[in-house]
This record gives sequence, C-alpha cells and structure tokens, in this order.
Amino acid sequence: MPAFRYTFGATVCGLALLSPAPAIHAQSVATPAAPAISSEANAVDDLMDGKVSKEQVAAKISQGLDSKMPAVRWRAARAAGLMGVSSPEIIAKLQTGAADKDWVIQLHSVSALGKLGDKSDATIDALTKAAVSSNARVATAAIASLKALEVSPERLAETLSKALASDEDQSDAVHAVEAMVAAGAKSVPLLNASLAHENTAYWASVAIAKIGPEAAGTAPALAKFLGTTKLVESVPQALLALAAIGPEAKSAEPAITAAMKKWATDESVQISGLYALGAIGATNSRAVLDTAAASAKPFESMVASWALAKTNPGDKALTETAVKKLAAGLASADEPMGRAAAHGLASLEIPAGMAAPYLMAAASDPDGKEHVVMALASLGEQVVPHADKALANPKTQKLAIAVLERLGPQAAGATGALVAALDGADAETAVDINDVLANIGPGAAAATEKLAAELKSKDAAVRHSALYALREIGPKAAAAKPAVIALMEAADTSTAEGKFDKLAAAWTLARFMKAEPVLTGKLVEVIQEGLGDDSEIVRHESIIAVVDLGESGKPLHEAVKKLAGSDPNAEVRATAEAATTTH
Repeated sequence: MPAFRYTFGATVCGLALLSPAPAIHAQSVATPAAPAISSEANAVDDLMDGKVSKEQVAAKISQGLDSKMPAVRWRAARAAGLMGVSSPEIIAKLQTGAADKDWVIQLHSVSALGKLGDKSDATIDALTKAAVSSNARVATAAIASLKALEVSPERLAETLSKALASDEDQSDAVHAVEAMVAAGAKSVPLLNASLAHENTAYWASVAIAKIGPEAAGTAPALAKFLGTTKLVESVPQALLALAAIGPEAKSAEPAITAAMKKWATDESVQISGLYALGAIGATNSRAVLDTAAASAKPFESMVASWALAKTNPGDKALTETAVKKLAAGLASADEPMGRAAAHGLASLEIPAGMAAPYLMAAASDPDGKEHVVMALASLGEQVVPHADKALANPKTQKLAIAVLERLGPQAAGATGALVAALDGADAETAVDINDVLANIGPGAAAATEKLAAELKSKDAAVRHSALYALREIGPKAAAAKPAVIALMEAADTSTAEGKFDKLAAAWTLARFMKAEPVLTGKLVEVIQEGLGDDSEIVRHESIIAVVDLGESGKPLHEAVKKLAGSDPNAEVRATAEAATTTH
C-alpha cells in the first residue's frame, strides 16, 4: 500500500472525474507552475458572446485551431462545436485535433466533429481512430459523435475489424474494448455487428463481459456466434459474455449446452459453459450440471456445484456443498481456480454464518492471494467479527487489514479493533490501518483521538496517512482540530516533509473546519501556496480544498480558474474545471 492516498480522479463536490489516474506519491515528478490564461485564450471564449459576425468567428476559430497554445486550441475546438461554425478548413483542423497528443484537445475536437455534421471518410476515420483511444473520455466522446453522425454499426465494425487485423500488439483492441465498455448499452449495435467478424468477435465478447446486463441485446448474436465459429479459442470468452449478461441471456441456454457438447474435450469451454449456465439461471440443464458436479476434476466439479446452488437458491444442501467446494478452491494452488472460487462466493446468496468458518480456514496462508481477500470482503459486514479476531493475530493481521480496506464503510464495526491494533504497530502497519480508517470514512469517528496522537509521529508516512484519514472522516473528526492546527503551525517548511505536513494539515482543516474566519484566513494562505506548487498532486488536492472551504474559499477562485485553463497537467485542469462549476 502507498504511504498515503492522495490521488487523481477524485470527486469534486459530487462531480466524479471520468479519467482517473493511478495513485501517485505526493512528492512525485514535478511540473512547472501553471501560467495565467493568455489573452488569446480569453479572446476565443469571447467569441461566444454574439458580438462578432459569423464570418469573423469562423476566421478566428480557424486561427485558434492553429495556435501553439493548447489552451487556445481546445477552446477553439469547443467554440466550433458549440456555435456550429464549420468550413472545410475548420473540419480538416478538427480532424487533426482528434489525434492531438493533448487529450483535452482530442476531446473537444471529436465532440465538435459530431456536432458539425460532416460525414466524410476523413472525419469517420478520425473518429474511429479516436474511438480506440487509451483515454476513456476521448473514446466515449468519439463513439457519441459517430452515433450522432448516424454512422452504421456495420461500417464501423468493418473499420474496426481492419484495424484489429493489423494490430500486432493488440493495443488498439484493448482500447476498442475500453471505448465500447464506456459507451455501455449504446454499443450494442456495434457489438452485434462485430460478432459477425471472426477477428472482432473475441474482443466484442470481452467488451460484453465488462458491460454486463446492459448488453442483453447481444445475447442472440452471441448464441449465433457459438453455433458458427470454428475458433475454439473464442468460445470461452463468448460463454463468459453470456454469463455476464445473466438471466436476460436465458434464451441462449441451448447454444451453451450445444457448444459444450461440440467442444467436449476442451476444459476451458466446459468450465466457462458451466459458469454461464449458472449465471443465466438455466432451467433445462440439470443433468449436465449433476454430471459435472460429480466429476473427478476439482475445478469443473466446483463450478458445477456453484451453478447448481445458483439455479436452486432455496436448496440449503446444494448451497452448503457449493460453499465447501468454493472455499477449498480458494486454497488451491491453481490461481484461476482460486479467483473463480472468489467470484462464485461473491455471487451466491449464502445464509449468515455458513461461509465464514470455511473461508477463514482456507485463508490460513493468505499471502499473495488477492482472491482470498476478495472472497472474504464479499461477505460484507458478517465477516467483521472474524476480522476483529484476525487483527489480534500476527499471522492473519495483514489479511484482516486487506479485507477491511476492501469493505470500506461496511467495516465501521471494526474501528475499535483497528485502533487497538495501532498500539505497538510498526510504521508500515500503522499506515495500512490508517488507510482502512480513511476508507471507512465518517463511520470511523471513534478513531479520531488515536489519529490525532499519530500527528506527533516521527514517521512522515504515518503523519500523512493520519491526516488523510481525518480528512475522510470529515466533520465528525473535529475533535482533532487542535492537533491538526498545531502540526500546521509547527511544520518546518524548509524540508519537503514539513512542507507537506503544512499543506496536508490545511487540506484536512478545510474539509471540516471552514466556519472560523481567523482560521480560514490562514488556510487560504497555505492553500494559495499549494495551488502554485510544482507538484501536480499538490495542486490537485489544493483545488479540492478550495471547494471544501465553500464561500470561505472565494479569494482562491480566480487561481483555480487559471489552473482550469492552462495547468500543464491534464488531470489537474479537469479537476479545476469541475471545481469552477461548483463556485
């Protein structure tokens, strides 16, 4: 676990950013401080006030699209789309912008192309390439634009098929899947068309499995594909896609059993088929499931027993048999079997108290078994009493912490045990426990006193994780105010650790202590420094702190607006832009 959890992709006043980045250390690679928005960028924004003739607007937008400043180019693209300003020259520049290295320019370019109505091959090609972008926001916007232009799914599927056929490293395929998943149910026509091509059917199945029930409209095409494909390698993924759709794919039951019979010697097909039968709620395949449940092959027998319990939810005997086999599967050295067991347990309706003993026994050697953590966490609050005991045992403490972190707010009942585990804990364990308390949020208010005491720790990671936990607990942690203020005021800003102490303390105070004029004056001063910091993560968190300050943060609104327009980091710009809409 990282030393603390200040990450990109946060939610600003309920506005979830759509392109989260992985967590990065607060003292990460520095970037230059953000310059002010240029007069050129402001001039583009002013075009939308209706005071300039349409001809002049077109000329200025075209000029803006050629600017060397990213903030000007994306504004020009946005203006073209919002105002409906089009010309062959502008369309050509937007097509180029759709492939720009700056994703914000890409986003506004593809959005504009969808609004301007140009259906030329060059525009369709530009949007199709953007639809497989590694940036989910760009890909989603590109698919929306293709839909707005009424590009037929067949034409788009054919274009994707050609692209994937020459995609040696499969990177475009992965991006195509991400784009289709981001579009959800809107991708169904494209997915159905893609299932008609052998080299896109597999990737369409991957996307359907990720979309789930919203892709129910693809069930007939998946069933047809199972009956016609000659590539056994694609069959398991198609079966998993039907399983992900669930009961809405029940009509595919005959196609599933037929595929299992056709590829009877392929273990992957058999296991995937059994899983699909259970997931869709098959009603005419009991003999197939009974035979497989009695198999000498552990994996096959486990999945079949799960399917029997899934399709017979009122049968306690079948459920307990399935739980026993799934718990044993968790302890298996076969990693895929362990992961399947975890998913199986998570999806069953298990009577309270039935599963925990089997699972704790299976978790006797949990190191490196993420699926064990997932399975235990799937039990929700009923596992908390067992985790309490595990926290006190050095051999199972690490497992218990991982499970409780996964539970989030559901782990509130373990707050007392977590606080007790902090006594005598080493720095790494203390940071991990603080992360759990942060994930619990307001429900961990009982930990406030202990977290406040940790602010005096000599270990920076412990102090910072304690501040983060207090911030996530929010107003219910207000009793920690004196300790947080003391840390902020005593911080030695001549060192990197001390500088971050001061900033993180200010962010925490902003979250739940914004009503005191004297104090907020100090916070505004500290957060102002954070907004101009070299570190993108510091600027990002300082923006969120401005939002937390509410009306008290007004003196900082202009600085946030400037970051929205020209910060060198795209995620910081997005956070600032979202924040400006809440002012």
